[in-house]
Amino acid sequence: TGNRVGIAVAPSPAGPFQDRGVLVPHSSLDGSPFADGDGDLWLYYTAEFGNDAGFTPGRIYVDRLLAPDRLAGSPREVVGHHKWQEGPCARFHAGRYHLFYSTGSWGDATYGVRWAVGDSPAGPFVEAPDMLLQSSGPVVGPGHHNFFPGPDGTDWIVFHAWDPAHRARYPRLARLIWADDGKPAAEPVARG
Repeated sequence: TGNRVGIAVAPSPAGPFQDRGVLVPHSSLDGSPFADGDGDLWLYYTAEFGNDAGFTPGRIYVDRLLAPDRLAGSPREVVGHHKWQEGPCARFHAGRYHLFYSTGSWGDATYGVRWAVGDSPAGPFVEAPDMLLQSSGPVVGPGHHNFFPGPDGTDWIVFHAWDPAHRARYPRLARLIWADDGKPAAEPVARG
């Protein structure tokens, strides 16, 4: 029962996509692939409630992808010390692996984006003490993010957040800035 991470394929990013079924064979959500520089493929995901395979709901796991549509079947927990963590996304920067994920409750101001650093895509990861995104001014409960390069190669983060009146969640953008020591920061969002 519950959600499952699946896979769909298409001849181009514009589609049309064809459903190829379940990729993660147990209750799961927020599948996020990562291609390492050595050509290895990985899949991060969150275990979901209703899991009959013994995985703890709300914890982040990683498994190797033997092909884009086939897992190795040896998942490993990489983040699990919060009550709930979701939306994992990995980036490689300055010789280290950065795993970004959301914690807190998606419905309120406790929701935000954290990150942890490791020497391998499979961890172990050590969580940084500060958050990358947290509630501030017109942005309430930012999270469930992903990254993309801008036209000039600059990293950007896309995420959603509530408006201050808590009527709806809207997509937001912020520039991802890497400090000389390899620490990431999100440029403040100017408008709500």
